[in-house]
Amino acid sequence: MVATLLLLGLLADPFGAPTLSVEAAVQHALVASPRLKAARLRLQAARRAAEGAAPWPEPVVQATASPLPIVTRNGPAIASLGVTQAFPWYAAIDGERDAARLGGDERAAEVALAELALARAVRQACHRLRQSTDELAVVQRMALIARRLFHLAEARLSVDQANQADVLLVQAELARLENEALDLTWQRRTREAELNTLLARPLDAPLPVVEPLAADPAPAVDGLLAWARDHHPELARLDARIEATRARLRVAEVRGWPRLTAGATWTFLQPGQAMGDDAGQDALMLMAGVSVPLWQDRYGASAEAVEAEAAAAEAARAAAVDVAVLEVLAAHVQVETAMRQVRLLDEALLPLSRQALETLESRYGAGGIGFSTVLEAERALERFERQRVAAAAEVGTRVADLRYAVGRPVEGAP
Repeated sequence: MVATLLLLGLLADPFGAPTLSVEAAVQHALVASPRLKAARLRLQAARRAAEGAAPWPEPVVQATASPLPIVTRNGPAIASLGVTQAFPWYAAIDGERDAARLGGDERAAEVALAELALARAVRQACHRLRQSTDELAVVQRMALIARRLFHLAEARLSVDQANQADVLLVQAELARLENEALDLTWQRRTREAELNTLLARPLDAPLPVVEPLAADPAPAVDGLLAWARDHHPELARLDARIEATRARLRVAEVRGWPRLTAGATWTFLQPGQAMGDDAGQDALMLMAGVSVPLWQDRYGASAEAVEAEAAAAEAARAAAVDVAVLEVLAAHVQVETAMRQVRLLDEALLPLSRQALETLESRYGAGGIGFSTVLEAERALERFERQRVAAAAEVGTRVADLRYAVGRPVEGAP
């Protein structure tokens, strides 16, 4: 996955285009993030360490020399050379190697979780930035409407069909909108800095306009739940921890067994210092030893502690499945709710508000109503326009939450 992302990063610069897709930003962040780079290096180190885990015990070679030769029947012993080898139980070596390998698998799942978390943060930051951009555009459009109403009020005042209060109300509205635009401009700069931080770019680096979210329906929840139960990195992390604990339990169970040690010693004798047929012949001695595990209580306590850790890991895994299911269900409901809010605004509230403003503006121009009624309609339209922008950002944010809860990209959503 990382190699693919690196290739994509080399082939295209997502910040040179007029618009920035959310997924292009995510891919860039997954490649450029220094925290992810550090996590991947730690994973690599864990993998390499696992390869050297639980080596076979090294043989011990021992050489001795005697300044004062020890007199034996076959002659003075002047030196000896011996080697001993401990023979551990294979189950212990195999268990330690499996535990180390599974520790690397747990670290890999942690890297995958970090990638998921970063992807969610980038997606949500993109949608927040898009929200600020779109809200600023809404305020600017409403300022154009307010200027049009200002000219209409001035025209009616010039022919004594309106009073000065109408003009003052529009001027106050224009001042409010101008202040809103200034606030949103600074808010957008802050959110650009937030996104640049996640992308490992300078805070003030220019960003293209974030592309809007496609309003595709969320996938069926049953498929998402099945994937989350089987493939979510958090569950994979706990699975690796459980298996690693079981491997350590195998080691603990054989730790109290006797262990064999074997060896041989070659003793060099000085010739010409003894009588008999064996005079001066070197001597070979063989040795075998068995450890005596006297402290069985200690070994048993160690195994019981590991058993408790295994039971705790399995319980944590069962709880994590319940949490994963709950998070998927909650995120799916939130996506559907946000999409329904967007549809309500697009299909009913916004069209009706625009029509009401046009109608009331015409009636005010004809002298049929007071200006305050028109101003209320303009503010209602602004409120619904900004609610539409916020609802679209909420959809993007909740889709990002759903992706994180599922543990993979959601089909049909960016």
